[in-house]
Amino acid sequence: MTKPWYDAERVNQSGSVVLKKWMAERERQRNAPVVQKRFFSAAQSGRLTESWSTTPTTINQDLKRGLKALRARSRDLARNNDYARNFVRMAVRNIVGPEGFGLQVQAAKPNGIIDETDSSYIESVFAQWGKRGQCEVTGQHSFLTMQRLLLETLAKDGETLVRRIKGKGLFGYQVQLIDVSLLDEALNSEAAGQNRIVMGVEIDEWAKPVAYHIKQDTRVTGQHLRIPADQIWHLFLPLEIGQARGVPWMTTGMLRLNMLAGYEEAAVTAARVGAAKMGFFTQEETSSGGPAMGEYDNAADRMITDAEPGTFETLPPGVDFKSFNPDYPHALYGEFTKACLRGMAAGMGVSYNGLSNDLENVNYSSIRAGLLDERDEWLSLQSWFADVFLAPLYEEWLSLAILSGQLVLPMAKLAKFQAHRWQGRRWQWVDPLRDAKADIMLLDAGLATRSDLLAARGVDPVSFVQRLQADLDKWQPIMEKIIQQKVPADAGIASSGGADASA
Repeated sequence: MTKPWYDAERVNQSGSVVLKKWMAERERQRNAPVVQKRFFSAAQSGRLTESWSTTPTTINQDLKRGLKALRARSRDLARNNDYARNFVRMAVRNIVGPEGFGLQVQAAKPNGIIDETDSSYIESVFAQWGKRGQCEVTGQHSFLTMQRLLLETLAKDGETLVRRIKGKGLFGYQVQLIDVSLLDEALNSEAAGQNRIVMGVEIDEWAKPVAYHIKQDTRVTGQHLRIPADQIWHLFLPLEIGQARGVPWMTTGMLRLNMLAGYEEAAVTAARVGAAKMGFFTQEETSSGGPAMGEYDNAADRMITDAEPGTFETLPPGVDFKSFNPDYPHALYGEFTKACLRGMAAGMGVSYNGLSNDLENVNYSSIRAGLLDERDEWLSLQSWFADVFLAPLYEEWLSLAILSGQLVLPMAKLAKFQAHRWQGRRWQWVDPLRDAKADIMLLDAGLATRSDLLAARGVDPVSFVQRLQADLDKWQPIMEKIIQQKVPADAGIASSGGADASA
């Protein structure tokens, strides 16, 4: 038996109570089962995660600290960066489209059938209101250009303000577009017993917007115009519950985009330097201890020489030439740029090919898969824009247009006339022949209607039927005359041909 490291005889004495207690506790700990502790790996702290925040913050706390800088940098990128400018154009082009959202009034009769007469009449009057000088207070925008400007602002700033002004204009209703930078993000107040103000937005106890505090003069602080919330549409895509202000749509990719721009600038500069084949003169002292002979710039203490293409110069004694040839453009420049742009495209919700305008090495399947995801994103944004802006605008315009007398309809049937939908733009596919055949198969199988297929292409079914009927009414008499003239001629040719044959 191994002799213990302690004096066993002494421990067994009655006076060693403390040591006995320690030994018993030590033995208990040795025999106790080991409890394995488990953590989420992302929640662990260590040397590699020291800079990673472990304190949750609300979206409003982050916006109070960084909204002004985010908006300024997003605007700068949209003005000066090619990829950012292309993203903004993509948003406007795919959400608004070349013709904007189309109003389709669906006023129904008691039997449920669409009242084409009333619906077409309302659409025509709304088109009159949407002309330049009618719908917007400055008279500079039509309803189409206003849609484009709103989406341009949303893509850059992440939010925009639209003020509704009743009783103004021929139809008794116009809107005013307000620069969102005038909504003072530095204005915050939490006085007891009063509504809170969060970054210029006054909210009640339920966090419902009550008013918006607009800076009256950007050069003077503290002067604000309080506009009630029922006069303002504050358009932005909320990312979290309780969010008071919008976030620029390019936020996640802005830092990388700016760094990539700096990298490209440095790479292009290095390529220019490399193309110039620059170099340096090195000088050694002559045997007499003096400098080599040559022409010098006394102020800068450097030799001056002019190089001409295809010429060789003789250097002075003691002077050597060391070439400086940067290895640019680097072979991995293109792949590195593509990797950065793929990450930015993922954060912006667009395809890499669309953002970078790079269609190299794509085929039908790959480009279609990328476009499907991207177009789903555009469709979601179209639905959001129609829900928060277009639908309430039409309903408000409808009642005021009737009151103004420009829309001659009974106010008692307002609910009937409010039924409508907004048709956003749609897209053609890469291979229209394949898709046309697929549509015909769906139609023949009864899995789709003509209205469904037309709507999928951004065509108003009612308008299409009207145009089709107009074409038939116009061309059918002409085609009948052509056929009538063609039949006798064909018969004469056939009879003469038969006579020749019999001869």
